[in-house]
Amino acid sequence: MRKLTKITLASSLMLGGCLYASHLLNSPEANASENTKMSSTTTKYPSKAVNFYVKADDNAVTFNSFNFDEDHIRIENHWNLNPDEQYIVKRVYDLSNSDYFGMKDVYSIYSSINGEWLGYGTPDNFTKTDSKGKYFTNDRSQKYVEVKSDNYNLIKNLNDFKVLSHSKVGEKYVAKGHYNHINGSTYQSLYQVNKDNNDLIWKGYINDKALTHLSNDFGTFHKVSNGKIKITQSNYGIYKDKAFQNKVGTSKKYLNKTLTVKGYYDRFSKHERYVSLYDGDTWLGYVQVKAGTVNFK
Repeated sequence: MRKLTKITLASSLMLGGCLYASHLLNSPEANASENTKMSSTTTKYPSKAVNFYVKADDNAVTFNSFNFDEDHIRIENHWNLNPDEQYIVKRVYDLSNSDYFGMKDVYSIYSSINGEWLGYGTPDNFTKTDSKGKYFTNDRSQKYVEVKSDNYNLIKNLNDFKVLSHSKVGEKYVAKGHYNHINGSTYQSLYQVNKDNNDLIWKGYINDKALTHLSNDFGTFHKVSNGKIKITQSNYGIYKDKAFQNKVGTSKKYLNKTLTVKGYYDRFSKHERYVSLYDGDTWLGYVQVKAGTVNFK
């Protein structure tokens, strides 16, 4: 069921009453933009022209008039209001002094992609985004990606798209946060590890279409023949999973012992190598290659 917007009347005739405002007249914006000649219904309420950007939350609904009930819902979030996009507010109405108490700062909302009028909404379900109106970040998550297309631009900023370099197939990056641009594209903010100190170095923004999203930050498993490692360090963890959640011990248990290596992974986000460690035929887990001295090709 759709969530309805209820309007409470401060009236001695309906103390504590609740009314769905189904009898208000439609605005001409139901089928046109605000550039169309307006009726007295719209113009009798105070309003001001604005130009700022908003994003919709998961409960966002717009209406085709000032009739804020189910029958006048124009656009719903699950239909074509996308929380990964931003929208333009071009006019704000003040209904606080109307017969419909409490409705202040009603937004007239437009698509930032094609300029289509999308309806009226309230600040309860729309949040202002970056004041420049160019882009906003969805999250600050850390993801791992690999380039699947050559010659996409790595860019310095999302305002003038100055090019820093170009992508190469197979390159792997840490993506820390993604941005949804007014042009409709998503851009990842890419980092690579500094091999000298393992710090992450920012490399630029890139269109998400150039990337494959990886489940973890390990590359391909490389098999080795007759691999050996003599454990010389005692403080390295041994893990049974590549998410490093299942620690089963440390290298201290095998100090000065020579163990078998049957392959390795490179963890590109940290510039670390992990060997797959065996004691005879018993698999022990993954440990950093720095835990000992290796002998394999």
